[in-house]
Amino acid sequence: MPATKSVEVNFNITPVDASGNIVIFGLEPSVIENIVIADVTLPHNDLNGLLHFWEPSLARDTRLAKRNTDDWGNTQKNTLRSDLHSVINGRMDATNAKPFDSYAVANDDEHYYKYSNFGELALGSMAHYLLGHVAATVAISNDKAFVDYINGNTDSDAAIAKLLSDTINNINPTDALKIVEDVLKQDISRAMGADNTEYDPVAKQNLDWMTGDIIYLQVTLKRPTVTVSVGSSAQQSKPAAESVTEQQYNLKITLS
Repeated sequence: MPATKSVEVNFNITPVDASGNIVIFGLEPSVIENIVIADVTLPHNDLNGLLHFWEPSLARDTRLAKRNTDDWGNTQKNTLRSDLHSVINGRMDATNAKPFDSYAVANDDEHYYKYSNFGELALGSMAHYLLGHVAATVAISNDKAFVDYINGNTDSDAAIAKLLSDTINNINPTDALKIVEDVLKQDISRAMGADNTEYDPVAKQNLDWMTGDIIYLQVTLKRPTVTVSVGSSAQQSKPAAESVTEQQYNLKITLS
């Protein structure tokens, strides 16, 4: 049966009375902070086949899930990496993420909290903490190189897309089950009309994704190494790396 409702992953169990108490997955509020909204979408087929789930034979109240090594391999991982690279290099709205939210509240120019790519956002974050303003980049002599490094996709770059795809590829069964249950809490139709596999434990049910689903991927900006480019005598007091507040950003990505 095709999925009929888009979901937003993260989510009290709602009781349903029917000659007894049948508990159907229910929706609970999701608390996600420091959200950066990515403008570029991610094809939902990149994630189809990634996870499968099942109910073990005669094991009521038990669900299992894991990364599907049979149907999702290196080809899919490389495609996901490429598409995530496009997301990282696309526009980012940090209106509700620190430190950019203060500029949005002050009704400052939207260029101070909306960026053309994640590298520019990262540079703005560093400038804010090191130099007092997200646009105070004139004293940063390697700003282009820094942005290119953050956005890059090779082993000599930050390779955020690679790290994210590797993390997804190596997802453990506990995290896989949480994702499956978060999806089913919001759209039970994705588990309807299908055998729960308890009588055929070799078979597994794939978790389906669809256009309009939303996923969150976390990226943490660590403190940078701060150096003076022309010798120790040039700057009597360089900004301290410790002044940078590390931020964990939740990239909000819509599936297409």
